[in-house]
Amino acid sequence: MLKHNLKLFFRNIGKHKSTFLINVVGMSTGLVCALFITLWVLDELSVDRFHEKGDRLVQILQNLPTPNGIETDEATQGPLASALLDEFPEVVQSATVLDNSWFEGEKFLLSDGGNRFFKSVNQFAGKDYFNMFTFPLLYGNPSEVLAHTNSVVISEEMAQKLFKTTDAVGKTLEWLHDEYGGSYTVSGVFKKLPKNSSAQFDAVFNMEVFIAQNEDLRDWRDSDAKTYVLLKPNTDLTAFNTKIKNFLKTRNENFPETYLAQRYYERYLHGNYENGVVAGGRIQYVRLFSLIALLILIIACVNFINMATAKASTRIKEIGVKKSVGAKRKSLMLQFVMESIMMVTVAIVIALFVVKLLLPQFNGISGKELTLSFDPNLILGIVFITLITGIAAGAYPALYLSGLSVLNGLKGQLLKSFGGNFARKGLVIFQFVTSVILIVSVVIVYKQMDFIQDKNLGFNRNNVIWFSSGVMGADTGKAEDVKEMGTTDIENFVQLLRNTPGVVNASNFRHTMMADFGTTTGLDWSGKDTEQDALFAQIAGGYDFIETLQMELKEGRTYSKKFKTEKEKIIFNEAAIAQMGMKDPIGKVINLWGEDREVIGVVKDFHIDRLYKKVLPVFMTLSDTGFASNIMVRMEPGTTTATLGRIKKVYQDYFLSEMPFEFNFLDENYQSLYESERRVAALSKYFAGLAILISCLGLFGLAIFTSERRKKEISIRKVLGQSAAQVTVMLSSEFAKLVLISVLIGLPIAYLLAKNWLSGFAYHIPLQLWYFLGAGIAALAIAMLTVGSQAIRAANNNPVDGLRDE
Repeated sequence: MLKHNLKLFFRNIGKHKSTFLINVVGMSTGLVCALFITLWVLDELSVDRFHEKGDRLVQILQNLPTPNGIETDEATQGPLASALLDEFPEVVQSATVLDNSWFEGEKFLLSDGGNRFFKSVNQFAGKDYFNMFTFPLLYGNPSEVLAHTNSVVISEEMAQKLFKTTDAVGKTLEWLHDEYGGSYTVSGVFKKLPKNSSAQFDAVFNMEVFIAQNEDLRDWRDSDAKTYVLLKPNTDLTAFNTKIKNFLKTRNENFPETYLAQRYYERYLHGNYENGVVAGGRIQYVRLFSLIALLILIIACVNFINMATAKASTRIKEIGVKKSVGAKRKSLMLQFVMESIMMVTVAIVIALFVVKLLLPQFNGISGKELTLSFDPNLILGIVFITLITGIAAGAYPALYLSGLSVLNGLKGQLLKSFGGNFARKGLVIFQFVTSVILIVSVVIVYKQMDFIQDKNLGFNRNNVIWFSSGVMGADTGKAEDVKEMGTTDIENFVQLLRNTPGVVNASNFRHTMMADFGTTTGLDWSGKDTEQDALFAQIAGGYDFIETLQMELKEGRTYSKKFKTEKEKIIFNEAAIAQMGMKDPIGKVINLWGEDREVIGVVKDFHIDRLYKKVLPVFMTLSDTGFASNIMVRMEPGTTTATLGRIKKVYQDYFLSEMPFEFNFLDENYQSLYESERRVAALSKYFAGLAILISCLGLFGLAIFTSERRKKEISIRKVLGQSAAQVTVMLSSEFAKLVLISVLIGLPIAYLLAKNWLSGFAYHIPLQLWYFLGAGIAALAIAMLTVGSQAIRAANNNPVDGLRDE
């Protein structure tokens, strides 16, 4: 029986090549989409899930009331970790961490004590860090590696670079830094961090090293550190949150901040907050693509069933002949189901091959490093899809056709109910509603990304590079010379850059200007509302900082070397002046962290955060020392390559020649803020195209079935004098009506979805009518092109063929 059915399967492929091709292309395309999205979703869901104590590992966040609502920040007070451990029995371990984000992403120089230097991502952590987090050690004891102040734990890659071996315990390295620099003993080596870890670093230093240089971290008024705690098993997180919420008031009842505990592994996907509560994050993309995968798979599967049904309607006489020679209904049903399962199997094999082939390109678009591994859940899913789709596609025609009488079978007659005409039309509407929504969504996302690209930020980000100055020293090739020099002469280095041909201007600064800044409530001024703390973003920059970025000065002046007391001055943007309710601000005095400062200038508003938020209130202070050790250089347009070469030479002449010169373009940093949105837009574009392709295949399948079902009607119309063109219009108009209904349903839904997405941006494009009309016209045009070929073919058939049995 199996051998016989296999022969029939391959024979039918030969007889119906076009139908087979449409079936396989549609099904395999849907499976390719579903597989790609599944791999992406599984990777997203796996981030930070590898920690063995993950269900008990939580991060403490801080909620701060502001005039614009509650701001949630992961920066907390330095003493918090130890206080929670001491005062809450639910806490069994805690760790204070200052990761690389505190240093604005700066990479530091580590040396083997000689002339070899390597850039390193460093962080500080409390002694229990490696007990709480699962970062396995190749060498060292998790409980002891951070027990001593001069200890450092490095990655196996860094150990190999510095010492040409991973067994580096006991060896000494040099950190070249003016504040934290010195000799450290390697106490442990950790394995290569998994790619699905949100924390990525090369070296971990003892937290006490940082505290020794920054006493503010012992102060409950200062929020700089990240705080992590490990809870006892079965601790109720909701109850724990209630207990710690107002804990800060036990230190000072006037502190307005409250605390919020969130599981560490949830932070990656659930990292957005509104008024102090979790309000989405990357999980929205996971849900979006999961829904897209499900819709595409449903469309592909039902299309497959439709095509199988349409194809079955051409095999009525075959069934009649088989029944006339004694074939049983059971064997006929088995034949149809087996053919369908084999067809789906072919589609799945092709889909797996295509996914394997295109995975590198998909990784390039998605920014992932996915692999097609034979995960048990993935295999079970594939088997499930194969059986369900195969059985569903074969069962309906099998049940109906195997029940036909011999007479009807030999005559090739179908009952009117065969094919579920209403259900088929409903499917077409569903498919094109989805297509219209996807078309509109892709257009809106791309238009918003273009808007962001062209948005005036209040400063000129083009032709600007920035880099970390590292640590300055003489060109002697000795690490100790670098360390001893310090960074107090940073202005001298900046002046050398200003004098370099091709350089328009240069300055030093603390932050990177791109969603990377400090915030504080430590400002007081005359008339301030004492009931509510106002939050300000802070930027520390050197001379010519405003000029280098080409910000526009509204009133007053910028920092100048002509005046001797500039470090006692302060500059605000318009939003900050508005928040303070200050009129005629120039010359007025405010208090910053206990020190009086005179307002000397106001710049026009500029964006340093993502456009999801309105312009932040910002103040700028002068810093010409190593505290603001990043360097920003504006170059003359069209001279980038030559000027970069000159800047590199100045850098290497001033620093040790072995020190690597690494820089960033400011406009690229800006683009990186929206990397997730751009990747989502790119993926959506491809998935939308594939969904439309599958929808068109479904429409084509319905056109085939309709033509077959109305063959006699078409023949009669032609005999009575209708032209082929009239018949074509008649057949096409039915599908045009379905697509128009789809457009009328899809456009309002697309509008609501687009409006909701854009509402997340403080600055966004207006929703223009042509976005929606264009999508509707495009859907209709695609549908008519798809149906037209089949309608023309049916209209030009010989009417004798349709009336032969009459």
